[in-house]
Amino acid sequence: MSDKTITQLSELTTVENTDILPIVDDPTGTPITKKATAKNVVKGGASSGAVSALIDANLTASKALVSDASGKVISSSVSSTELGHLSGVTSSVQNQINSKQASITGGASTIVENNLAQDKALISNSSGKVSASSVSATELSYIANARSSIQDQIDQKPNWRGVQASHPEPWGIDMYFNTTDSKVYIYANSSWTALN
Repeated sequence: MSDKTITQLSELTTVENTDILPIVDDPTGTPITKKATAKNVVKGGASSGAVSALIDANLTASKALVSDASGKVISSSVSSTELGHLSGVTSSVQNQINSKQASITGGASTIVENNLAQDKALISNSSGKVSASSVSATELSYIANARSSIQDQIDQKPNWRGVQASHPEPWGIDMYFNTTDSKVYIYANSSWTALN
């Protein structure tokens, strides 16, 4: 091989651990050219730095990296997926957690640890807390198709007063069967009217 300067040599784009490199030993004292493997060059240059633990060993896959007690790069127990959950955090996570309400207060405080009675409609009690009413879920379902005030609708229906020999004292809108003339009467607009 003819003598060439380093800049005249062909470039090697893939370096293997066993490839040989020329090294100038003691360049500021008595320089001498020696040879070294690529692995030893990398290992020697990183023998005391943070990456020195990585020269001969791989890291655990898909883990966040940290420095250990000696300042060396190592894998942590935190997965890359878990680390990704920090994406979008704008300030200290612990401070944000600490600023959240420590316990439930207000209307929901009565149901944080205790269950409610089963199948009951819920109301706010006299203390403003969520509470089970005496109305069952089935009873509550009966108002599903109501189109207006239920009480108004009930008030507009006549009271059946049963069988009477004469007009009873009216309670509102009333109906009864008169045994004297065998007619049904309704009381509305301040008077009794026969329906048949």
